[in-house]
Amino acid sequence: MNFFDVIPKPENETKSDFIGSDGLRYCGKCRTPKQVRIKILDKEFVNSCLCKCELEKYNAEREAVKLAEKRIEIEKNKSLCFHEKKCLDWRFENDNGENQDFSCRIKNILKKYAENFPKMLSENRGILLYGNVGSGKSFAAACVANAVLDMGYTAHMTSFSRIINTLWGYNGSRQEYIDRLVSYDLLIIDDLSAERDTPYANEIITSTIDARDISGKPLIITTNLSDSELFGNSPELRKHRVYSRIAEMCIPVKYVGDDRRIGKMRESLAKYKEILGL
Repeated sequence: MNFFDVIPKPENETKSDFIGSDGLRYCGKCRTPKQVRIKILDKEFVNSCLCKCELEKYNAEREAVKLAEKRIEIEKNKSLCFHEKKCLDWRFENDNGENQDFSCRIKNILKKYAENFPKMLSENRGILLYGNVGSGKSFAAACVANAVLDMGYTAHMTSFSRIINTLWGYNGSRQEYIDRLVSYDLLIIDDLSAERDTPYANEIITSTIDARDISGKPLIITTNLSDSELFGNSPELRKHRVYSRIAEMCIPVKYVGDDRRIGKMRESLAKYKEILGL
């Protein structure tokens, strides 16, 4: 492909165009050449070219196309990230401040993590977000996912319960499924320890964690497990091995906050108390 096949033909000449002293056509607006001489062997040819203002217009149009394609790609990545559409609205800027621990301390930590995601990706450094039930860890993890998606990276948020249930009736290769799962730039496993404690489930968990570690890409895990359960000497060798591997891959961040679900239940009760005669 030659240069003149890539660059579009200039617009039709206008009355303001003029012929320069070199015999070439010039743009009357930016006063730069619309023609160029090219010598091939012993012959000289005059070819059309883009003047400065037409080249700027062409580059601007190309940039607009690239931005549109990037937006389409980001929307596609978002559709693949979450199983529930509501998670698309779980963003740092949409935090209502009802959990002060998230709004102040954790929010700043996770925002900095998202802002530095290129470095975290290159160094395979994730986050282990642990703390009490209902404190908003899933919301916090989804905030990171949405921030990373906005940057043009891929992310996927799931749980071991969902992975195990999917693989239970899966007809394809289990390893291919896990490999595809861990191929995202950021993988979020929500609510570790909520899955069934069976040999099959334990095998899937171990395989997924190992595959993610081998992939060299970061992992965010949320869990209700306590410090002692995560970092103590578990009597079960399998669990100790998995938690130890997670600790190597992830920066532990303890999330302390009130149970949001209880707060929302109380708000709902107050709202409908009179209606229902409670």
